[in-house]
Amino acid sequence: HVLPSEDLEVHMARERVDCISDSLIDIASRAIYGSDAEKRLQSVNLIDRAATVADAQSIYVLDEDFVLYVAPEDFPEVSSEQAHAMIAMRSRLDPKSGSVIPEVISHGVSEGRSYLILPLCYPLATGRLTGRIDRFRITQNVLEWLRLMTARSNTGDENVYARFEESLVAMNVNAALPDRLRTGSERAISALKSFPELARSVPMHGDLWQGNIMRHKDGSLAIIDWAGSITDGYGVYDLIRFAESFKISRAKLHRELNWQAVKLGG
Repeated sequence: HVLPSEDLEVHMARERVDCISDSLIDIASRAIYGSDAEKRLQSVNLIDRAATVADAQSIYVLDEDFVLYVAPEDFPEVSSEQAHAMIAMRSRLDPKSGSVIPEVISHGVSEGRSYLILPLCYPLATGRLTGRIDRFRITQNVLEWLRLMTARSNTGDENVYARFEESLVAMNVNAALPDRLRTGSERAISALKSFPELARSVPMHGDLWQGNIMRHKDGSLAIIDWAGSITDGYGVYDLIRFAESFKISRAKLHRELNWQAVKLGG
């Protein structure tokens, strides 16, 4: 609901908005509506969710169209770090593959804590029938997007090669892993030494599970929470995380893995 500006403070108190200041309200208002002093945010609603990690940000919906992230006192940089990660990934991708990343409307620091403002994204349908249809459609959207990400792969430099080798060696010496994985890592190390170009970096989200997969206002695919993303990540990582979360069929996963392997030259 939209509130008269004079009622905003009362509404904020009722919603337990205890860490958002008047100055940040002013900053957000200017970022969204420009310098017009008459135009100001009318509603600020805290999104209630249980924080399971120490660096969890406070998240607010602004005027039912925007989202404000505010870093906690103990980790004041996390919102800025997320903003910079999103901007870096957008610059790495082409407009089509980068369109899943919400636009960074504004980010900065207010009273010692960083903040980030994005357009509001919408969760997938949850109805018995509509949910199944939406999950089917979004699965196709995500798999197509993952192919676009892999198409942006780069032959790695010495640093990328070293990271691949280090990871494979760590697998090989880890006695807790099944023998088939340790044997596979030996073969991969040998192949990597013979064909260094196999060390290819791929833009990677890093936590592609269903809670981070949403839709933009126009219904197109939106992916949130880019804090753990890296522009020179690992191929297939996001595919496996997504497949586990959405429980896609073995046949579909097998098909996508084969496509990825061919595209990456592995």
